[in-house]
Amino acid sequence: VKLTIDHTPERKEEKERIKKSGGFISWNSLGQPHVNGRLAMTRSIGDLDLKNSGVIAQPETKRVQLHHADDSFLVLTTDGINFIVNSQEICDFISQCHDPAEAAHVVTEQVIHSPVLQPFPYPVSHHILARHHIN
Repeated sequence: VKLTIDHTPERKEEKERIKKSGGFISWNSLGQPHVNGRLAMTRSIGDLDLKNSGVIAQPETKRVQLHHADDSFLVLTTDGINFIVNSQEICDFISQCHDPAEAAHVVTEQVIHSPVLQPFPYPVSHHILARHHIN
């Protein structure tokens, strides 16, 4: 079960806040929307120079009832990971793993070797994924 929805400039309420604050949305050469031509997300703890353009740090929260018979792990990733692989692919990768370290390694390797990432030479850390077994 996907617990979150990314805060992207394409979401209606996010786009409205950005525009109301004087910011703008533009698309890069890959067709991805960015706030003021820079940021792919509309919420950020950092990016202080975009706060006047509607980028906020306030999280969206919700409560969920866990079903121990059905829920086996919780995965935390960054938007950089989810840009490359979707939530179902991540679950498919880590469901075959035996521990959190292996899961982090497998997902990281999938991202590093993705054809999408090849033009971007920045490093991806093995510490970007946490796997938690629900007992």
